[in-house]
Amino acid sequence: MILNVNNKGQQIDIPIGKISQWCGFDVQQKRKIIEIFCKYFSTYKYQEYELSLQEKLKIDGENVGRKYLEVHRIKDRETLLELIANTKIGLINKIIKSKVDSFEAIYQLDEIDTSLLSIYEIINEQISGLGDVIIEYERESLWSIVQKSILKTKDGRLLEELSTWELMKIYVNSLDNIKNEDFNKKVLIFENIDHMISKEHYEELLNKCEEMTEDTNIRFVFTISLPDYIVVNESNIEDVTIFNEIVFSLPEMNHLSDFIALNYPNNIKMNMAELLSALSKSAPYINYSNGVITSLSEPIIARLISETNAVTQRAVKHASKPEIAYFFA
Repeated sequence: MILNVNNKGQQIDIPIGKISQWCGFDVQQKRKIIEIFCKYFSTYKYQEYELSLQEKLKIDGENVGRKYLEVHRIKDRETLLELIANTKIGLINKIIKSKVDSFEAIYQLDEIDTSLLSIYEIINEQISGLGDVIIEYERESLWSIVQKSILKTKDGRLLEELSTWELMKIYVNSLDNIKNEDFNKKVLIFENIDHMISKEHYEELLNKCEEMTEDTNIRFVFTISLPDYIVVNESNIEDVTIFNEIVFSLPEMNHLSDFIALNYPNNIKMNMAELLSALSKSAPYINYSNGVITSLSEPIIARLISETNAVTQRAVKHASKPEIAYFFA
C-alpha cells in the first residue's frame, strides 16, 4: 500500500507495508503527514479551515472513503492506557458473546440472580416505609458489572503503575487475542517509539509485530527520531522511509546491495549481515547534509545514496584514505 500525500505542494509517496519505519531528522514533516493521515481516517468532521486537507491524501493513487482504514496514533502512555481500556471491553464482549448461551454460564447466572434477588428483598423491606415503591435490577445488567471491572496485574498493580514497556506489551498482546475476530484494515502508528521504550525492547516489539502481521490485517508504522534505533532487515527494507531534505524510501535489497558494491570508494566487501547493520546506522542520515558521522562505512553509504538525490554531505572522521578522498571529491 502506498500513501500519497500532498504537503505544501510537494507530492510524497510513502510505502505502508506490514512493518514500516519512518526515520530521519525532519520531525515536523513526519508529524504533519501523521496528522493528515490520522485526520482523514477518523470520525471527526473537518473544520472549514481544514477542508483542503481532504484533498491531500490518496491511497495507491486513488481517492478512498474515510472508512477504508482504521488508523490509531499511539504517541504516549496516556494513549496506551486509553487503547488498553477500549480493547479490554472488546475482549470481554467477545468472551460474553461466546459463553452467554452455554449451560455453564446460564447456571452461574442463575446462582448470581438468586443471590441478588434475596439482597433486593431485604432492601425493599427496609424502604417499604417510603410508600408503594421497590427497587429492581435487570438480569442483563450483570454483564455491565463485568465490563466495568478494573484491569490489574496479577500482583495487584494498577495499569497506571506499570512502565511504558509493560503497557506496550499488554496492548500488543490484546491485539493478538482479537486478531482473528477483527477483519478491518488497521494501521497503528507508534509515534516517536524511541522516546517510549529502549532499543532492546523496540527490537523485541518488532519481532512480535512481524509475527502478528502474518495472519492479520494490521499494519504497523514506527516513527523514529534518534539515529541508532532503526532496524533494517531483508523483509522490511522497502518500507523504511527517511524524512530529511528529501523524503526517500529505501529500494529493494538486491538493487541497493549492487549499487553500494559498484560505487563504494574502497572496494569494500560486506556480507548481508554487515550491510544490513550499516544500513540501519546510515539510513537516518540519507539526504541529510548537516550530519557528521564518526564511523566508517555508514556515512559513505549514506552519502552514496544521498548523491543520487543531489544532496551533498560533509566529511567523516576516522575514514580511510579512499573514503576521505571520496568525501572531499
